[in-house]
Amino acid sequence: GVVSFLIINFSFNSIQEKYVRDIVESRFKRIMADIDVTANEAANQAALFVSLPEVQRAYEIALAGNDIDREDSPHAQEAREYLRQALAPMLDSYEKYAGKRLQLHFHLPNAHSLVRLWRDKQTQVNGEWVDISDNLTLFRTTVIDVNATGEAAMGVELGSQGLVVRGVLPIISDTGQQLGSVEVLEDINPILDAAVGDGQSDLVLYINEDRIHVATVLQDRAINPRNGDFIRAIGTQSADIDQYLTPELLTDRQTMSIFKNYGFMSLVTRSLLDYRGEQPGVFFYIQDTRGVSPRANPSRIPLAVTRIVLFILMLIL
Repeated sequence: GVVSFLIINFSFNSIQEKYVRDIVESRFKRIMADIDVTANEAANQAALFVSLPEVQRAYEIALAGNDIDREDSPHAQEAREYLRQALAPMLDSYEKYAGKRLQLHFHLPNAHSLVRLWRDKQTQVNGEWVDISDNLTLFRTTVIDVNATGEAAMGVELGSQGLVVRGVLPIISDTGQQLGSVEVLEDINPILDAAVGDGQSDLVLYINEDRIHVATVLQDRAINPRNGDFIRAIGTQSADIDQYLTPELLTDRQTMSIFKNYGFMSLVTRSLLDYRGEQPGVFFYIQDTRGVSPRANPSRIPLAVTRIVLFILMLIL
């Protein structure tokens, strides 16, 4: 009776754990599949601008002075202003019908930014918005790779705006010269929200601290608190959850997959991989198991009854 009771109890716990694992695994597969789809859609949108005469003309202007290594290049500034004016009707139409601005970014062949067309000015320097061709070579590997190889790059990459899904394409002249590159950026949050939209789960993303210099939007410690060598990038703070997200667990997750049960809560971790397959962060998926296994629920009653019967038999015998 004791052996049977232990076997049934162990079997039920194993079934429940496997069920939770399967659900969480399917959520991570959905996230990765949605990232791939979104990256391809971003690349398809960027492809609309690759061969436009206005774009080709802008690069002729930008490269005419052989001064693209200067952040304050007057030729790049002229090309920037030309693109803003030339593409304004297309971008206004997109915003009107899509309900959001198209995050369209053109780059120079030296991996400097030419123009971010969803902004009025390029970037912030000492808190002031300025128009410059800022250097992306320290953190934008997609831009570096595309301009080095002439091939597209798609996937997740950490940038100044945090973790973003990108589709980056080369811009080639009629004579075959690599003029630069263009990308469309898509927010990753809708993808993550869709994966945890059942109200019984939560998703937290921590970025490795050695990458934080890249993401200027994650610098506020009140909004993005530190946890050991990691910075919380996505996910709301919760005392019930945060007590389990220890620095040791984050560090361990860089080398292994982890599944832990805490009563009615299961915690599963996955490495975040960028388009190169490198690991800039760690995902924590938290699942409330009280309502997550409706398929296993019918087995609860007979198993519970069996446990009670076995326990009574043990007492009688």
